[in-house]
Amino acid sequence: MQNSNALSTPHAGVAASYAHELSSAFDAMDVSCVNSLLTRLTAVIQEGRGLFLCGNGGSAATAMHIAYDLSAAALDMGHTPCRVHALSDSPVRVTAIANDMAYEDTFARQLAASLMPGDALLVLSVSGESPNVVAAAKHARESGLEVLAVVGQPSTLGTLGDVTVVAGGGDYGLSEDIQLSIGHMAVRMLRRVRRFTCSPPPSLAGSPQRSLVRSD
Repeated sequence: MQNSNALSTPHAGVAASYAHELSSAFDAMDVSCVNSLLTRLTAVIQEGRGLFLCGNGGSAATAMHIAYDLSAAALDMGHTPCRVHALSDSPVRVTAIANDMAYEDTFARQLAASLMPGDALLVLSVSGESPNVVAAAKHARESGLEVLAVVGQPSTLGTLGDVTVVAGGGDYGLSEDIQLSIGHMAVRMLRRVRRFTCSPPPSLAGSPQRSLVRSD
């Protein structure tokens, strides 16, 4: 992990600088590629096929977040059966495979045990070189699964995707924010809404003092 801009931005300017960099990263994305990935991703769910997601670290957490949101949206919209699984959601499985076999096998082995014809794999990675995520993508391709990738930079993983979105310039914060945003875009597509919001409790409706957000 590199930190080539250490101390170059005064603390008071961090928020504005980050917001500008994130906006620029979104502007630099290939929108047609994002739309293609979203179309394929949502089609998997609408057609009742299985979707697996994987990533490490922050990307593992994002994979679980996206999996939950997509599952909830799919069920709410009547898309059943709905099989959406984050391969990082069980520390028991992940650590058992890492300990008994090899860390590189943590996702590919789970995929091999659960995949069905027509399923798809969504891989998330900033570097695009994580051995266990690359191994999962290779296993998916060899098994005939569709592979969708969101990576932070041109990489090995990017070349394995049937559709690959490259975004964030390899910056961990920017790339991981964009990963989650793409997941939220997919939720909007599934729900067929431009916005998905919550309503404040009646006691706080119209109150300017608080800003409410979804608890998840």
